This record gives sequence, C-alpha cells and structure tokens, in this order.
Amino acid sequence: MDLRVLIAGDGRHAWHEEAWVRALRDMGHEVRLFAFSEFFGSVLGRIQNRLLLGPRIGESNRALLRLAHEFQPDVFLAYRALHLLPRTLAALREGLPNARLVSYQNDNIFGALKGKSYWRLFRRALPLFDLHLVYRSQDVARFLDIGAKRAQVLRSFYLPWLHRRISPLELRGPSVDIGFYGHSEPDHRLDQLDYLMRHLPAQYEIRGTDWARWSRGRAWAGMNTTPLHLEDYVQAINRTRLCLCFLSSWNQDSYTRRCFEIPACGSLLLSQRTDDLLTLYEEDKEAVFFSSAEELVDKAGFYLRHPTARDEIAGMGQRRCIVSGYDIHSRMKEWLALL
Repeated sequence: MDLRVLIAGDGRHAWHEEAWVRALRDMGHEVRLFAFSEFFGSVLGRIQNRLLLGPRIGESNRALLRLAHEFQPDVFLAYRALHLLPRTLAALREGLPNARLVSYQNDNIFGALKGKSYWRLFRRALPLFDLHLVYRSQDVARFLDIGAKRAQVLRSFYLPWLHRRISPLELRGPSVDIGFYGHSEPDHRLDQLDYLMRHLPAQYEIRGTDWARWSRGRAWAGMNTTPLHLEDYVQAINRTRLCLCFLSSWNQDSYTRRCFEIPACGSLLLSQRTDDLLTLYEEDKEAVFFSSAEELVDKAGFYLRHPTARDEIAGMGQRRCIVSGYDIHSRMKEWLALL
C-alpha cells in the first residue's frame, strides 16, 4: 500500500532525511520533507537553533502544522527533530487521528552526551510517539523505561545510488594503503591510530572533523584532515586498500554507517571488533576485525602484503551487504512493516 509520509528534521545533509525521502519515493510512496534548518539561517536564528529557544522555534513548529494539515500524511516521522515541541506533537495527534507518529533517533541520549540541553524537548515529547526507531539494541529497553510506548532497532545503511564500486578509469587521486574517513573524538581511536601509523610504514589518509584538534604529538600532525562528503567520500573509500572503522565511545556504538558503506563500495572493512559486527559479517571472510592496537598492526600489515586475500574479503563483504539487505530500501521496508 502506498503511503503519504511527512518527514521533519534538520534537513541539511543528503545522507540523512533526504536519503529517506528518495528511497521512500523510489518505493512508490508520496513523501514531503520539512526542514527546520530553513528557519535558522540568520545570526539570531543560529543562536535560537543552538539554545532551542526563541520565536523561530514557535514559527517553525507552526509551519510544520500547516504543512501537515495540508498534506494529511498517513505517517509522520520525526528524524532527530530536536526542534519539535511537545505541543506540536500533541496537535498532530489530535489533527491526524489516523496517522502514525514515529521518531528516529540515531544519537545516544543515554551516553556521554546525555546531559546536553538539546535533548530536553525530545525527552518531553518521547511518550507521545507511537513508535521509536533506535540505533542500538540496548536503547530499546532504555526508551521503554523512560516512557516510550514502543521501540525497535533500525540499523543504518548504505545508499546504493552513492556507495558503489568505481571503475579505475573514474577514480580521482592517488591510491592509499590505509585510510580512516570519519570524525575524531578523545577515545581509543587516538592511541590505536597513532600506534598503527608509528609501527606500520604505509600511505595513510585521515579525513574527518576534529582530527587537527587532537593532533598535537600525534602521527597525523600536519596532515590534511578536512572532512570528505558524498562523492569525494566514496572516491576515497574506493582508492583505499584498507578502510578503518572506529566506533564512537560518546554514542556507545557497536556498529556505524561506515560498516555498511565501506563494503558496499567494494573495499575491505578493517573495524574495531564487537559482538554486533560479528553478527553482520563473518570474520576474516567478509570483514576484518581488531580489538587492540597490536592486533590492528598485525591485521593491517598482513592484508597489505596479501592483496589477493584482501580483494576476496572485500568482494565477499560487498556481496553480504547486497544479500542481507543492508541498503536503505531494505531498511525502509523494515520500519514501514512495523506500522
């Protein structure tokens, strides 16, 4: 059955809400996107956006209600919609009595960032949703404990129109032995990556937010670490022989988007080992895992010296992504089926 779906979120990144919109439209559903970010472009607006206080919060919520009244969705999805007022959600419940109200939250409201003030509206609105789609299995019980009616894990995904194998003729830039393409935070990744770079001579590329902040005395000091997005990100994965994956301690992650994007591009995933990841890929056949800096050096060195084994694992990892439905269309089918 085709549905009318209204998605509300920040709306600034093509791999977040816009990807959901595209995938759902591909599947035949009618979808509208409401972007809160459009209301906070001025200096004063950015201050209100940071504090989640001020007249622009109310204006954006009223505009959302007008769109919902006009569109009459079957499903309203709040995609990490931190600007959403509880009274707006209550008005949606009253004005759309047959619609399902769904929340998707990829960040961890129980982790190291749980004390941040930007969660306050979401926490107050939490009991009003029919269904919460959460990122981690441990979040299900946590959401139920603080008033959620229903919670279900929805894993992240790769985008088949973006994350793909690129032919050698289309590749840009020099090849890289080992690369990490993601943000930095003050956790195990700093010491493990520093140890790797000092103990295994190779060509490295480190790109993402905050790496310069934590570079003093580190092996990547002075490197260009600016973030890569969309096609540039996919190009980097494709030209890298071993793609590293570190998991966020702030979010208490047991997997992340890169765990699907890297194999989908046909590159070898060399990731921190977790029980969760061991259910997603067969170790040393579809992906390679490590639990210490020393194991990381051993595994990376071995697969740099054995390109045939590396390519076989990369190919099997890509096949696993396809066969097991780690793409966005499969994920969209999962949560719609829950309704």
